[in-house]
Amino acid sequence: MGRIPAHLPSELNALELTSFPERIATDRLLLRCWRPEDAPLLKATVDANLEHLRAWMPWAMEEPSPLEVVTAKLTRFAENFHAGTEWIYAIFTPDEQRVLGGTGLHLRQAPGVIEIGYWIDQEHTRRGLATEVTRTLTAIAFTDPGTEVVEVRCNPLNTASARVPERLGFTLREVLRNDGLTPQGEPRDTMVWEMRRGPPERFELAELRLRRPRPSDAEAILEYANDPEVARYADWPVGATLDRIFHTIDARAERWERGEEFYWVIAERESDRAIGGISCRMEGDAAEIGFLVHRQQWGRGLATAACVAVADWALSLPATHRLWATCDVDNHASARVLEKAGFTLDERLVRYAVRPNISDELRDALRYSRRSPDVPSDIPLMGLAPGAPDDPDQ
Repeated sequence: MGRIPAHLPSELNALELTSFPERIATDRLLLRCWRPEDAPLLKATVDANLEHLRAWMPWAMEEPSPLEVVTAKLTRFAENFHAGTEWIYAIFTPDEQRVLGGTGLHLRQAPGVIEIGYWIDQEHTRRGLATEVTRTLTAIAFTDPGTEVVEVRCNPLNTASARVPERLGFTLREVLRNDGLTPQGEPRDTMVWEMRRGPPERFELAELRLRRPRPSDAEAILEYANDPEVARYADWPVGATLDRIFHTIDARAERWERGEEFYWVIAERESDRAIGGISCRMEGDAAEIGFLVHRQQWGRGLATAACVAVADWALSLPATHRLWATCDVDNHASARVLEKAGFTLDERLVRYAVRPNISDELRDALRYSRRSPDVPSDIPLMGLAPGAPDDPDQ
């Protein structure tokens, strides 16, 4: 099926852009289209952050500006927002009483590319707010079917800014040498981070890293895949070999490139050692999730964290309306993971699958699902139907 959802031709981007929302509530913030009457709040925040902003933002060298200049700027921002030429947002506290920064979606690059920019009030840095904002705007940008790539550009010396796209799974595409000038007029390089319409190759979580598997992971994968306790409710028999693991890694890479199934190793943040895996298999407007974790890591909530990350990503895709997962009727631990990750029990599937590490008989399974909040519950979903379980490989 290729990348998901299917791209429209790039030349349609300027003609068929989605009207992005004027107000977006995140967990801790409110993003809103600027209004002229916001000028006093913006000026107060900028004036209090001049030294902080001038280190990285060329426009800050022209500050402080008179209130009437700030008002005129915000009037222009609002006009551009409603004309669909750029979407610049204020970052507010939820009560809209204080400006904590600014962000926006910009058409500065090639057709089909949207660039995200951001700045945060110094008092509120190091709290993950820029990451929260960028995660939200990335999902919003991809609701436009003409958006093929979302970019974040920053000075390599601005390590705090660079950590934002890195945490969100953006790929560092290139570093442009002497691409521009610093606010002080000195030549500077530019890091170009990008996320394409498709799965992130890496998720950075609190204790985990989800990333694509590598041949060097084979021995670690073999260790937990052949553990009878880990594989007790699996669809494959224990007894895999290293050759089989290498073959599986290659096969998963091929399915990834075809857009059929995306598989990430669950790795420890510090050591990067593989301690499990999680997959997302695309089926029409639904997707199936499966996971397993090394027995020594059970009870730490790692499977839940991985499941939440992949589920949140999958449901951010406009083409994905519901996720589903199955587990053996006696696999209470996996059922708890799915429930903690926001899935609800749909039905019991009678004589659904053989669990070869238990018996040769068909066993019942439980099917859980999680629906996109944007899709009404009475809309039928094309991809959600019980069938033969996927061969998970290891």
